[in-house]
Amino acid sequence: MGVQTRNLNLSDRMRALTREYRGLLSEQAHHERLDQIVAQLALFERRIRLSQRALEMLYLAIVCFVMTSLLLVLASAAWLGRFVIPAVIGTTFVLGVALLLASLVLEFLELRAGLKTMEIETREILKRGGSRR
Repeated sequence: MGVQTRNLNLSDRMRALTREYRGLLSEQAHHERLDQIVAQLALFERRIRLSQRALEMLYLAIVCFVMTSLLLVLASAAWLGRFVIPAVIGTTFVLGVALLLASLVLEFLELRAGLKTMEIETREILKRGGSRR
């Protein structure tokens, strides 16, 4: 699943939880569920920030890789080669790799936060299922 698609899905899930939260406010018997929703919304907020940062870094990495390609083309031109310093090309490429790695780390952090939201969502159900045995 793409990073942008994940952002859209996270936003949709946050909207669904806030809608459910508002619906439960009028019913007094649902305090535990309200607490679960609040905990999940905090995690979803963190997840969407992580995912957005990962997407931004991914785009910046692509820009760095495109710039590296353009600089290599300019360096190969006989009359422009002396102006394009190899260190600039190398630095741009290394920056792109670093941004790509940072993007991956942020995505892994977002996935870990996703596991926490799933644990909150299923904790009560699993407890009830375990007590029936």
